[in-house]
Amino acid sequence: MNQQEAKQRMEELTKQLNHYNYRYYVDHFSEVSDQEFDTMMRELQELERQYPEMVADDSPTKRVGSDLQQEFKHVKHQVPMLSLANAYSVDELLQWYEGVKAVNGEDVAIAYEPKYDGLSISLIYKYGRLTQAVTRGDGVQGDDVTENVKMIERVPLVINEPNIKACPIFEIRGEVLMPFKSFAKLNAQREANGEEPFANPRNAAAGTLKSTRSSVVRERCLDVYLYEVTSTYRIPKNPAMVKDDHEFWENDQCDLMNYLFGKGVPTAQSFHVGYCAKDGNGNRTIDTDCFDRERLEYVINDFVLRRPLMDYPIDGIVFKVAARHQRSLCGSTSKAPKWAIAYKFNAERMITTVRDVTFQVGRTGQVTPVVHFDPIPLAGTLVRKATGNNADFLHDMHIAIGGQIEVEKGGEIIPKIVVGVDPCATKDFKEVAYPKYCPECGAPLVKDGSNHYCIGESCPAQLQARLEHFVSRDAMNIQGVGPRMIEEWIGDGIVKDVADIYESEKLETFFSTRIILSRTESKSVPAHRVLFALGIRYVGASTAKLLLKHYGSINTLVAIATACPEQLMQIDGVGENTATSLSQWFSDKENLELLSRLQAIGLQMEEKIAHPSGTTQKPLAGLTIVISGVFEQHSRDEYRAMIEQYGGKNGSSVSKNTNYILAGDNMGPAKREKAEQLGIEIINEEQFLKMIGQ
Repeated sequence: MNQQEAKQRMEELTKQLNHYNYRYYVDHFSEVSDQEFDTMMRELQELERQYPEMVADDSPTKRVGSDLQQEFKHVKHQVPMLSLANAYSVDELLQWYEGVKAVNGEDVAIAYEPKYDGLSISLIYKYGRLTQAVTRGDGVQGDDVTENVKMIERVPLVINEPNIKACPIFEIRGEVLMPFKSFAKLNAQREANGEEPFANPRNAAAGTLKSTRSSVVRERCLDVYLYEVTSTYRIPKNPAMVKDDHEFWENDQCDLMNYLFGKGVPTAQSFHVGYCAKDGNGNRTIDTDCFDRERLEYVINDFVLRRPLMDYPIDGIVFKVAARHQRSLCGSTSKAPKWAIAYKFNAERMITTVRDVTFQVGRTGQVTPVVHFDPIPLAGTLVRKATGNNADFLHDMHIAIGGQIEVEKGGEIIPKIVVGVDPCATKDFKEVAYPKYCPECGAPLVKDGSNHYCIGESCPAQLQARLEHFVSRDAMNIQGVGPRMIEEWIGDGIVKDVADIYESEKLETFFSTRIILSRTESKSVPAHRVLFALGIRYVGASTAKLLLKHYGSINTLVAIATACPEQLMQIDGVGENTATSLSQWFSDKENLELLSRLQAIGLQMEEKIAHPSGTTQKPLAGLTIVISGVFEQHSRDEYRAMIEQYGGKNGSSVSKNTNYILAGDNMGPAKREKAEQLGIEIINEEQFLKMIGQ
C-alpha cells in the first residue's frame, strides 16, 4: 500500500468508524458487531502508526464515542470517563497481563467482574449525599441526568458511611441497565400500543435514561451496578484506625466493592483471578501466577455457562489491576486505561429449524424474505425470525422449510442467519419459491440486481412503510404515531400519502394533544430531514444532508436532478444509483404534486443557515478550520457543525490551505509546531464564538 492508498483507506475508516460511533452512542443502534468494529479500529491504528503525519483530527482513535444530547446540560468530568480496550482471545489477555507486569516490575493481582451491557454512569456524592449523575458523553463531558437517575430504586441517595459522609466529593461509576424481565414487560406494552419494540435491553436502558420525563425511568424499572471509585479519597479497611476523616487507606478492588456493598451500594461482584490462600497470620494472599491460560479459560467458560441464567445483560468480562496503587504506573491512552481490559464474548449462536418464509414489502417496494424458525434464546431475548435478504441469499444459504439454520445476534442486536444446513441432508423439507407477484397488492415484481421490487402504484404495504418512515424520529419525528394506527388509517382509506397526515380532517379523531403538537413542530424540521423523510431509494439521512448542504434547497435539487442528473455525481459521496433514483423520483408528476402540497403545508424546503445579527453573509465562508484539543463550552462535534453552518470547511490535518486552528486544552504538539511553521493563526473557543457572532 503506497502513501496515497493509505491516506484514502485512513479517510474511509475514519468516516465509517465515526458513523458507527454516532449510531451506537446517540441512536443507540449497533450496525456492526464489536469484533468487526475493533478489527477496523485496529487497522486504522496500524495505519496511523505508519503514517502519523496523516492522522485526521477527527480520528476515532483519539476519542471516546459520544452520547451527548442537546436536551441535557453538559457537565465536565473531573476524571475523564474512558472506554475499555477489548480482547477476543486468551492470548490477547495474556499479552495485556505481561505488559502490566512489566510496567510494575512485580507480580500484579488481577480482579475480574461482569461487563454489563448498559449505559455508563458517574454518581457524584457530596458529604455522602447524591448531588449529580452524569453519563459518559464523549469521555470529557457528559449529560446531566440526575433527576432521572434518582428514579432508579437501587441508587442510594445517601451513603451512610462515616468517612464517605465526611468527603467533600466521592465519585463512583458503573452501568445503568435494564433487567430482562423489565425489558420483556416494556416491549409487550409497546407492541400492545402499536409501537416499535426496542431491539435489546441496552437500547431500552439508553432510551429510558435519556427520557425528558423522570417518571418513565421509575415505570420501566431500570437497575444499576457500580464497579469503580474514581475519587481521590479512599475507603479504610479499619475506620477505627483513621485519625483524620479525610485520611483514607489504600484498597484492593474486591475489598473495596465488598465494603461498599455492605454499606448499601449496589456494587458489581468482583473476584480475584488467582486462587485465594492465607498466610501464617491468617491474611489472605493472591497467587498471581494463576493468571495463566488454564485459569483464564476456566473463568471465561464459567461466565459463558452462567450468562443465560443472569437477570441482566452482560457482553463480556472486565479484567483489571486489583491494587489501586499499581494502576497509576500503568497509565492510559486517550481512549482507555491500560490497567484494565474487556474480554468480549463471541456473538451467541444456535441451530434451529425453519418453519416458514414470508415476504414483506418496504417503502421503496423492495420485497424481502423473512425467515421464521423455532424460537431460540439469544442475548437475553427470544428470537423467532431473521431477514433472508434476497433470493440469492436464500439459495446460497440452502434455506428451506424444514431445513436447519444457524442464527446469531449480529452486534448482540440484529438476528442474522450465518450458516444454512444443506436441505438435502433433511428428509422433509420444502424449497422456498420466490414470488413473481407482490404478496400485498398482486403487482408484478421486477428484479434489480439481487433484489426484487413491487411496481404497484397503490401497494398498501409500501404506503404503510413510507408513512412509518416519514413519522420516524430521524425523519419528521411525529411522536405518538405507531404502525397499528397507520394501518388503521390505510384500512379506512383516510390516508393515501404522507401529505394527508397534515391535510386530512378525519385524522383529528385519532390525534391526541401530543400528536398534534408534535405534528406542528415537525414543520420546523430542517430541509435535509424532509428530503430523507420522502423515502427515496438510496437517499439515506447522510446523503440527504450532503445534497442539501450542496444545493441549499429541495427545489434546486429537483431542477438539477431532472435536467442534468450527472451533475449530482460530482458531489463526493453521491453515486450513479443515487443520481438515477433522484432523477426518476423527481420526474414523476405525482411526486412533484406531493412536494408542492408539503411546501404549501409549511414544511421546510430551504436548508436554513442561522446568521448573526440578521445578516445573510456567512462569516466563515471560504475558511478552512482544523479542530484540535478538548473544549469546555461545546463538544468537538458541535464545533464541526458550527463551522459548516457558518460557511466554513472542516480540515482533517494542518496544511498550507488551513486558515485557522481552533484549539482547546491538550492541543497536539505536532499540530502546534506545524501551525507555527506555516504561520497559521491559532484561536481559542472565545475567539471562534466571536467570529460567528455568538
